[in-house]
Amino acid sequence: MKCYICNCDVGELKALVVHYKLIHLLKPNSSYTCLENDCSQSFNCLSSFKRHVNKKHVVVISKTPPSVESDNCVQETSTSNVSPNVEYEYSTRDSINNYDEPKNTFNFGKSAKELYESTLKFIISLYNNNNFNNSDVLYIQSGMTENILKPIASILKSMVKINISEPILVSTFNRLEGLILDPFNYCSTEYHLNNWLINNNLICNVQQITINNQMCPVSYSGEIFYNEKVTKGALLPLQFQFKQFFEHGDNFQTCYDKLVNFQTDETSFSNFVQGKLWKQKISQYEGKIVFPYFLYIDDFEINNPLGSHATYQSIAAIYYSFPLIENNSKLSNIFLAALIKSADFKEFGNDPCLLQIINEINYLANEGITITTELGNLKVYFILGLILGDNLGLNSILEFSKSFSSNYYCRFCKTHKTIANKLCEEDGSSMRNTNNYYQDVAKMNFSETGIYKNSILNSIEHFHVVENYCVDIMHDV
Repeated sequence: MKCYICNCDVGELKALVVHYKLIHLLKPNSSYTCLENDCSQSFNCLSSFKRHVNKKHVVVISKTPPSVESDNCVQETSTSNVSPNVEYEYSTRDSINNYDEPKNTFNFGKSAKELYESTLKFIISLYNNNNFNNSDVLYIQSGMTENILKPIASILKSMVKINISEPILVSTFNRLEGLILDPFNYCSTEYHLNNWLINNNLICNVQQITINNQMCPVSYSGEIFYNEKVTKGALLPLQFQFKQFFEHGDNFQTCYDKLVNFQTDETSFSNFVQGKLWKQKISQYEGKIVFPYFLYIDDFEINNPLGSHATYQSIAAIYYSFPLIENNSKLSNIFLAALIKSADFKEFGNDPCLLQIINEINYLANEGITITTELGNLKVYFILGLILGDNLGLNSILEFSKSFSSNYYCRFCKTHKTIANKLCEEDGSSMRNTNNYYQDVAKMNFSETGIYKNSILNSIEHFHVVENYCVDIMHDV
């Protein structure tokens, strides 16, 4: 049978239908013309065309039992393009409907999307490489487009122009050319990349928190004006990050299994969740899933990584980690929670700098997060276990003495420095607790108590600064 578009002889009807759909991209509702025996009849859909061919131009040979001689009558409607020894049984119109759609169809849009996502993964891997900055990534991207992809597209366009004249095929190759020229559609700029990641729920916008807002006098051309000065920090979306982490892979199941194993193991002590402090924290969460996490705060100095971390460019970074995760001290398992200038901590104090992150922490403890797992949606609560850091960092953030030459410099006990320097065993009577802590706060006398003020961290659910039993082994040993 012949194709009415390219006059190619493709054999039987089934092959002709596949030829129309794959080569000429015709659809079931396209127009078709019959060229058998100079028929030239046109049809407005594929089913009508196939019905016509099977009725007017196909030989139908009925099967006969072996006892019947081969010269029995044969019903013939036409002999063109049909082999005389082909058996074909036509009973109902449904027998031709199997040709409506080929089994393996090519979806150009789906394939283009897969290419865009592949290039996106490549670009993200470059952004994750510490050897490249943002401008380097954009330079690599533009270089690949100009020096590799455009020449390939030009060669393809020239070959199509010389060898293909069919309009439908030319149009298809033009789409392919456009795809080759712009494979970085999702990540052509940082703006497009961020939009794609946000729309696909892979990242969430960083929240700017206001630490201080005041009107300051400004001298301009000999005159005094008042201008608004806003001091801000950066808070990452903890709820979004927690949810994405525990819905990724088997992170939730791994943590839950470890939590159950540790809580039932009474022969060894190897994790925070086996201690009395954690059991005290979760006493109000009977029958609920509760995971612990640790906060860590330390300063770093941008543009000078080997500096003292104490200059104007110093930034206090707040991190968090999950003690139930395997290798939780690896950098890949430590996540950023907030960034605040160290100078703002010194100028405005801990309260305005930590207020927003404390609200996030309390939400995780009171409301929890719905985690989607293989078992369905589960409500999981997250409680702050400990705040980690070195001695100076912890004493500063917990509102204890920042000087280790002061009378009462220890955050665990109330021992005077003259005794503490010679003390070899713990004195239980001098240990700090919630009762004597608030008594010392009420005195408002730092030289006698070693406490500056009531810490805002005490407003965190199931947390108190005197129960933050954490030391930095790299500093204290």
